[in-house]
Amino acid sequence: MEGITIKHWHVIQVLSGQEEKIIKIISQEKYHAFIPKQVKIWKRNSLKIRKVLPLFRGYVFIETNETLHDFLTFLNIYVKPVKGFIRLLRYENLEVDTVLPHERAWIESYCDEQFVIEPSTAYIEGDRIIITEGPLMGHESEIKKVNRHKRSVEVELVMFDQIQKITLDCEVISKIQN
Repeated sequence: MEGITIKHWHVIQVLSGQEEKIIKIISQEKYHAFIPKQVKIWKRNSLKIRKVLPLFRGYVFIETNETLHDFLTFLNIYVKPVKGFIRLLRYENLEVDTVLPHERAWIESYCDEQFVIEPSTAYIEGDRIIITEGPLMGHESEIKKVNRHKRSVEVELVMFDQIQKITLDCEVISKIQN
Protein backbone atom coordinates (compact mmCIF):
# COMPACT_ATOMS: atom_id res chain seq x y z
CA MET A 1 0.00 0.00 0.00
CA GLU A 2 2.98 2.26 -0.47
CA GLY A 3 2.32 5.57 -2.18
CA ILE A 4 -1.33 5.79 -1.14
CA THR A 5 -2.09 8.95 0.78
CA ILE A 6 -5.05 8.83 3.12
CA LYS A 7 -6.87 12.13 3.35
CA HIS A 8 -8.62 12.89 6.62
CA TRP A 9 -11.53 15.30 6.99
CA HIS A 10 -12.12 17.56 9.97
CA VAL A 11 -14.77 20.21 10.65
CA ILE A 12 -14.44 23.39 12.65
CA GLN A 13 -17.26 25.63 13.75
CA VAL A 14 -16.71 29.32 13.14
CA LEU A 15 -18.78 32.46 13.51
CA SER A 16 -21.12 32.79 10.55
CA GLY A 17 -19.56 35.15 8.02
CA GLN A 18 -16.00 34.35 9.16
CA GLU A 19 -15.64 31.21 7.04
CA GLU A 20 -13.54 32.75 4.24
CA LYS A 21 -11.15 34.42 6.71
CA ILE A 22 -10.55 31.08 8.45
CA ILE A 23 -10.11 29.31 5.10
CA LYS A 24 -7.33 31.74 4.11
CA ILE A 25 -5.47 31.02 7.35
CA ILE A 26 -5.83 27.24 7.04
CA SER A 27 -5.22 26.79 3.31
CA GLN A 28 -1.60 25.89 2.75
CA GLU A 29 0.37 22.89 1.51
CA LYS A 30 -0.79 20.32 4.06
CA TYR A 31 -4.39 21.52 4.39
CA HIS A 32 -7.24 22.09 2.00
CA ALA A 33 -10.05 24.08 3.63
CA PHE A 34 -13.43 24.31 1.95
CA ILE A 35 -17.12 24.90 2.52
CA PRO A 36 -19.60 22.48 0.97
CA LYS A 37 -22.11 24.64 -0.93
CA GLN A 38 -25.36 24.32 -2.81
CA VAL A 39 -26.90 26.18 -5.70
CA LYS A 40 -30.26 27.81 -5.00
CA ILE A 41 -32.40 29.17 -7.83
CA TRP A 42 -35.18 31.70 -7.34
CA LYS A 43 -37.56 33.04 -9.94
CA ARG A 44 -38.35 36.75 -9.70
CA ASN A 45 -40.32 38.55 -12.40
CA SER A 46 -39.65 35.71 -14.88
CA LEU A 47 -35.89 35.98 -14.21
CA LYS A 48 -33.89 33.14 -12.69
CA ILE A 49 -31.57 34.17 -9.88
CA ARG A 50 -28.79 31.68 -9.15
CA LYS A 51 -26.89 31.85 -5.86
CA VAL A 52 -24.27 29.56 -4.37
CA LEU A 53 -24.79 29.27 -0.61
CA PRO A 54 -23.08 27.31 2.18
CA LEU A 55 -24.58 23.90 2.84
CA PHE A 56 -23.67 24.18 6.53
CA ARG A 57 -23.45 27.84 7.61
CA GLY A 58 -20.72 28.51 10.15
CA TYR A 59 -18.67 25.39 9.40
CA VAL A 60 -15.36 24.91 7.58
CA PHE A 61 -14.19 21.50 6.40
CA ILE A 62 -10.47 20.68 6.26
CA GLU A 63 -8.88 17.88 4.26
CA THR A 64 -5.38 16.79 5.20
CA ASN A 65 -3.08 13.79 5.23
CA GLU A 66 -1.70 14.86 8.63
CA THR A 67 -2.36 12.75 11.70
CA LEU A 68 -5.00 13.99 14.13
CA HIS A 69 -2.26 14.90 16.62
CA ASP A 70 -0.37 17.04 14.07
CA PHE A 71 -3.61 18.65 12.90
CA LEU A 72 -4.59 19.53 16.49
CA THR A 73 -1.17 21.08 17.05
CA PHE A 74 -1.59 23.23 13.92
CA LEU A 75 -5.13 24.16 14.94
CA ASN A 76 -4.11 25.22 18.46
CA ILE A 77 -1.18 27.35 17.25
CA TYR A 78 -2.56 29.01 14.11
CA VAL A 79 -6.36 28.83 14.08
CA LYS A 80 -7.64 28.77 17.65
CA PRO A 81 -6.34 32.29 18.45
CA VAL A 82 -8.15 33.77 15.41
CA LYS A 83 -11.32 35.75 16.09
CA GLY A 84 -14.21 33.77 14.68
CA PHE A 85 -12.95 30.28 15.59
CA ILE A 86 -15.38 28.47 17.90
CA ARG A 87 -14.37 24.81 18.13
CA LEU A 88 -13.31 21.61 16.41
CA LEU A 89 -16.21 19.21 16.02
CA ARG A 90 -15.39 15.66 17.00
CA TYR A 91 -16.83 12.50 18.43
CA GLU A 92 -16.29 11.78 22.09
CA ASN A 93 -13.65 9.10 22.79
CA LEU A 94 -12.63 8.73 19.14
CA GLU A 95 -9.07 9.52 18.15
CA VAL A 96 -9.84 9.51 14.45
CA ASP A 97 -11.05 11.86 11.75
CA THR A 98 -13.71 14.24 12.93
CA VAL A 99 -15.75 13.35 9.84
CA LEU A 100 -16.50 9.63 9.68
CA PRO A 101 -16.26 7.74 6.36
CA HIS A 102 -20.06 7.43 5.85
CA GLU A 103 -20.51 11.18 6.46
CA ARG A 104 -17.75 12.00 3.99
CA ALA A 105 -19.17 9.56 1.42
CA TRP A 106 -22.58 11.24 1.68
CA ILE A 107 -21.13 14.71 1.03
CA GLU A 108 -18.90 13.48 -1.80
CA SER A 109 -21.77 11.62 -3.48
CA TYR A 110 -23.84 14.82 -3.78
CA CYS A 111 -21.10 17.40 -4.46
CA ASP A 112 -19.04 18.09 -7.57
CA GLU A 113 -15.24 18.58 -7.52
CA GLN A 114 -15.62 22.09 -6.04
CA PHE A 115 -17.89 20.69 -3.27
CA VAL A 116 -21.02 22.31 -4.76
CA ILE A 117 -24.41 20.60 -5.01
CA GLU A 118 -26.20 21.61 -8.20
CA PRO A 119 -30.01 21.54 -8.53
CA SER A 120 -31.71 18.34 -9.71
CA THR A 121 -34.65 17.78 -12.05
CA ALA A 122 -37.44 15.29 -11.39
CA TYR A 123 -40.98 14.22 -12.06
CA ILE A 124 -43.51 12.60 -9.78
CA GLU A 125 -45.24 9.38 -10.80
CA GLY A 126 -48.02 8.45 -8.40
CA ASP A 127 -46.41 8.82 -4.98
CA ARG A 128 -42.81 8.30 -6.17
CA ILE A 129 -40.30 10.95 -7.17
CA ILE A 130 -38.02 10.06 -10.08
CA ILE A 131 -34.87 12.15 -10.49
CA THR A 132 -33.92 12.57 -14.14
CA GLU A 133 -30.90 14.82 -13.78
CA GLY A 134 -28.53 16.10 -11.09
CA PRO A 135 -26.83 14.86 -7.92
CA LEU A 136 -30.02 13.45 -6.41
CA MET A 137 -30.20 10.86 -9.21
CA GLY A 138 -29.89 7.43 -7.60
CA HIS A 139 -30.65 8.90 -4.16
CA GLU A 140 -34.45 8.98 -4.47
CA SER A 141 -34.84 6.71 -1.43
CA GLU A 142 -33.04 9.31 0.72
CA ILE A 143 -35.61 12.03 -0.03
CA LYS A 144 -37.78 12.57 3.03
CA LYS A 145 -39.99 15.40 1.79
CA VAL A 146 -40.86 17.09 -1.52
CA ASN A 147 -41.98 20.72 -1.67
CA ARG A 148 -43.14 21.38 -5.24
CA HIS A 149 -44.08 25.00 -4.46
CA LYS A 150 -40.54 25.85 -3.29
CA ARG A 151 -38.95 23.51 -5.86
CA SER A 152 -37.02 21.64 -3.19
CA VAL A 153 -36.57 18.32 -1.45
CA GLU A 154 -35.42 17.48 2.05
CA VAL A 155 -32.78 14.85 2.73
CA GLU A 156 -31.19 13.80 6.01
CA LEU A 157 -27.57 13.26 6.96
CA VAL A 158 -26.54 11.85 10.32
CA MET A 159 -23.44 13.80 11.27
CA PHE A 160 -21.87 14.05 14.73
CA ASP A 161 -24.69 11.89 16.12
CA GLN A 162 -27.30 14.43 15.02
CA ILE A 163 -29.76 14.35 12.15
CA GLN A 164 -29.07 17.23 9.78
CA LYS A 165 -32.09 18.09 7.62
CA ILE A 166 -30.83 19.52 4.36
CA THR A 167 -33.04 21.25 1.81
CA LEU A 168 -31.79 20.96 -1.78
CA ASP A 169 -33.15 22.51 -4.98
CA CYS A 170 -35.08 20.10 -7.19
CA GLU A 171 -37.30 21.21 -10.05
CA VAL A 172 -40.28 18.89 -10.36
CA ILE A 173 -41.24 19.33 -14.00
CA SER A 174 -44.39 17.21 -14.04
CA LYS A 175 -46.69 14.99 -12.06
CA ILE A 176 -48.01 11.83 -13.68
CA GLN A 177 -51.13 10.24 -12.20
CA ASN A 178 -51.43 6.45 -12.21
